[in-house]
Amino acid sequence: MTEETYIAAPPAPSVSDVTQQISAMPEIVALSDRETFMVGAMLSIMAISLLIFFLKNRLDKRAIVSLAMFSLLIGGFTLFMVFKSAYAGSYLVDGLAFFGLLCMFKLMNQFEVTGPPPKKDKKED
Repeated sequence: MTEETYIAAPPAPSVSDVTQQISAMPEIVALSDRETFMVGAMLSIMAISLLIFFLKNRLDKRAIVSLAMFSLLIGGFTLFMVFKSAYAGSYLVDGLAFFGLLCMFKLMNQFEVTGPPPKKDKKED
């Protein structure tokens, strides 16, 4: 005959043990307004990126560029809000963030009006 070994099951935890484990768990803290704004911005950027990815063959190139620019705009405003709340009262950071947004608008306007520069064809001689 073969000898079988059995592993004993651990004893069931008592109610007081379970209560102590639950009380030791960290409390769930609600998100602040700033964190909620950042999560919403990240979710919208991800949604736009997925939309571009899945519809890239069905959308016009101009629509894809516009969606990408919109995603960039959301990211820029999110950074502006983060810097504004993190460095409240710093005129240098406020000025740099505002200048960065102006440059981003200028770049977006250039692509909307003229489009990306055309590719040059290489001719073989």
